[in-house]
Amino acid sequence: MTSTTSFQEIAASLPILNEPEQKEKFLFILGALTAKIISLRKAAEVINLNEDALLQSP
Repeated sequence: MTSTTSFQEIAASLPILNEPEQKEKFLFILGALTAKIISLRKAAEVINLNEDALLQSP
């Protein structure tokens, strides 16, 4: 059985951010980091965080 889920549905299910645009940007950045398209420094710049904040665990 194949199930398809839209990008908006995935973004809406993320509990870590409030705004849909923030969630979509987060997923985009996560994908770009995973594919090694962008650096951690660039990811931090795009989401307005410093690099150290991205590396901190809760």
